[in-house]
Amino acid sequence: MNKKLIISLLAISTFLVGCGADATPVKKPEVNVGIPDDCTSAKILAALPSSIPDPKFIDTKWQPAQGTDLFNALNSGGIACSYGNQQAEIGTTIIWAPSDKANFDQMATKWSSLSQIDIPGVNETSAYWSGNEATSADDRHMWLINLLYKNIWIQVNASFVYKMEDALPIINAAIGSLTNG
Repeated sequence: MNKKLIISLLAISTFLVGCGADATPVKKPEVNVGIPDDCTSAKILAALPSSIPDPKFIDTKWQPAQGTDLFNALNSGGIACSYGNQQAEIGTTIIWAPSDKANFDQMATKWSSLSQIDIPGVNETSAYWSGNEATSADDRHMWLINLLYKNIWIQVNASFVYKMEDALPIINAAIGSLTNG
């Protein structure tokens, strides 16, 4: 009798599944991402080159001037985190902030010294970088990229990067630090 019951249940479930099948393809849910919860949860330290001696998270009390990228990022719910060797003055600062394409494009109007670029192997919406020969006003080397990735604005500043290939591990770690919003 158990055999008949099992066969009957299988036949009924097959019939119900067949009758209720919907021909409409299932839409994949859009994966929302968010900024890292805090600077220590980001994956940046592991991506720093071995040439930086004893790198650490550098806890910084930000006091940005109004109108700067840092001010805009922090005031839109973003975070800014520095990593490296503070005594050696070598490292990186990463900004993560929520943004959409329209807001990112508006900010890009201030980045007139940066060139638009497609980052190799990264599926960013848009990116602007300082180029391979970037230096600061006091002749210290400073490299910068702003990118929009899944409605998150990521800015990478680094004192040890001289070409895009050097920056890719940090860029990928910054993207890999995003959370499932």
